Amino acid sequence: MKKMFALLTLIVLLLMMASATSADTMHRHTVVARLYPVGGSHVTGMVVLKQLAGSGTFIEVNARNLQPGRQYLSIYYDNNACQLASDSIPNDVIGHYMANRRGRGETEGRVDDNLDQIHSVSVRLNDSPTHPTLLACAYF
Repeated sequence: MKKMFALLTLIVLLLMMASATSADTMHRHTVVARLYPVGGSHVTGMVVLKQLAGSGTFIEVNARNLQPGRQYLSIYYDNNACQLASDSIPNDVIGHYMANRRGRGETEGRVDDNLDQIHSVSVRLNDSPTHPTLLACAYF
């Protein structure tokens, strides 16, 4: 009976340690940030970044207050101001999307850069092939 109790106690402790480790790993490898409007756009939303095993990051963008039916794109940056670099398009585009009738849009994608290399993510109106209008920015 004592051996069985000791074994059960050990199993419970191991499960608790594994659970705590998983939660801590998830916390350190997932970042959530708010999209802030730029230039009076009123575009808001959330961005989630998740470090992938090995290398790369999964990015999810959920934007609100968009113009229904318009085309948008989201880009990630190594700067903290959503400033385009000469190679941002097409190299750092997360995805293209259209706002639904309620003014919401979303995109997601896997990028090669690691989480610690990404410092901002934008929502841009897809109105120019080289300099799309910046509407919102999330800072990390």
